[in-house]
Amino acid sequence: MANFNWNGAAGSYLDPTQWTPGDVPLYGADDTATISAGTATLSDVAPNNITLTLGVQPGTVEPSPTLVLSNAALGSDLTLDAVGQATLEVDGYDTNYGQINVSALDSTRYPRGATLTVNIGAGSQLNQEGTISVVSTQTNGSTGVNLSFIGSGTLNNDGEIDLGPGSTAYFANNQFPYDVTGSGTITVDHANVHLYSTASTQTVDLLGGTLSTLVSLAATIKDWNNDGSVELDPFVRSVQFNQTSDAGGDLQLFDSTKQVGDLHLLGSYATSDFTLHQIKDGDIVVSVSGHAPPS
Repeated sequence: MANFNWNGAAGSYLDPTQWTPGDVPLYGADDTATISAGTATLSDVAPNNITLTLGVQPGTVEPSPTLVLSNAALGSDLTLDAVGQATLEVDGYDTNYGQINVSALDSTRYPRGATLTVNIGAGSQLNQEGTISVVSTQTNGSTGVNLSFIGSGTLNNDGEIDLGPGSTAYFANNQFPYDVTGSGTITVDHANVHLYSTASTQTVDLLGGTLSTLVSLAATIKDWNNDGSVELDPFVRSVQFNQTSDAGGDLQLFDSTKQVGDLHLLGSYATSDFTLHQIKDGDIVVSVSGHAPPS
């Protein structure tokens, strides 16, 4: 097994074999690498069969390390573990076929949680074909685990983005919400997720937690149950559910008598299943009753 700990100055590596000081080929089985400082760039390559750890403990004086993908791909057997604080920059047309984990499983080393910031540059695109999982098992002293998408590029999700208990995710750039394209699934499993714009081919699996969104969200929401809620703008005053097929229907959103939007749901519901209440910041939270979480 090859072990690679990279703590040097910023550098750009056009060929994975240049990640050496210890001659570590990123294509070899069971290779491991750690980036805990500076910036490393993968350009026009597709490393595979490696576990890559990216991150630095929050609260330290060191800036978070950055992995830049420049027209590169993460192979289907590559695992990227983002721990502590880490940044993934997308430059060009890049693809994740592998597994990206954002976690703070080591509460001794990372007592303040973990944050992965994905910065998709202008004119760039991240094709998410694999899996991104955000998980926290911490309790005392944890600030949770966070995933943030920023920048003005495109996030195309044809895979799985799993947002687990204790996590928070933001799908928004500096000025406008991301329009998440693709036909993948975003799972909200007792997480706090801010998702404002998607293609109609995207699915949100609302197993529990809070989905903050707009009345114009085009994705289909499935598995909405007693454990989950949807937070909307304050001008929503009432809802009405219309079952349009055996598979699902539309939850129409009204400001007084004027319809201002709708949400597309899989499953069988009735208008009486939904309850609205206003929270401190004025937004409206819609909850559902009579629907047990999936076993």
